[in-house]
Formats: sequence, structure tokens, C-alpha cells
Amino acid sequence: MAGKLFAAWEKLYKLCDGIIFVLDSADQLRLCVAREELAMTLSHEDIEHRPVPILILANKKDLGKAIDCEGCTEVLRLNEIHKRRWRIYSSNAVTGEGLTEAISWFTGELKCIDRGPRANKAFSSTFTRKSQ
Repeated sequence: MAGKLFAAWEKLYKLCDGIIFVLDSADQLRLCVAREELAMTLSHEDIEHRPVPILILANKKDLGKAIDCEGCTEVLRLNEIHKRRWRIYSSNAVTGEGLTEAISWFTGELKCIDRGPRANKAFSSTFTRKSQ
């Protein structure tokens, strides 16, 4: 099933401006699988050479067995990512804890990306409508 999902995601890579990677920080057995999935995503030809920021949400921080951000950073080898902006936040999807700050960082990063002609065209179109 995971292979089918990955194939579906690949079709979106050319269009994406950022990646939000949600991690179950309480499932220590699957952290290595998550590391491999993240590495495959970042090495994809449509992502690899683009400045796509990555937000990692270390979810389920409320569970006693959850690994903190520092531990997740180590397991995922995030410090080896040098060509793009990334940040990891602890979160709890049930209560929303950590999500506001994380999404704020992510949207700020998206605003800083030069999207080339696509962004300029959208800006011009918006500007024209407002000035009429």
C-alpha cells in the first residue's frame, strides 16, 4: 500500500512548494521507515534541486513513549539536510498543541520562496484586479 501512496505523491512533486511530514514520535519501530520515506522524497528528481522547505511534525508528544524533537532529529538525520530549510516541532494533533507555531514558520518559509513565473503571474493578476 505504501508504494501506491508514494507513486501518487510523486505526481504532485512538480507542483509542491513545501512539504509537511507528520511523524508518529511515539512509534519508535517505524522511525527508521519514516527516515527512509523522507530520504526518498527529498532525493526525488522533482524535489531534490528545488528550495522546498520541510516542516516535520513530531506528533503524539503527549504520549509517554514519544521521542522529543532532538531524538527525532537524530533518528531522521535531519542535520544532514543542508540544501533546504527545515524545522521540526513537537505536536499533538488532538489538542492542536504546537501546530500554530509550526504552521506559522511554514507559511513564512513559503512566502520567501521564489516561485518564478508562476508567482509573478499570480501577483500581477491580483494587483491588476485591485487597481481597477
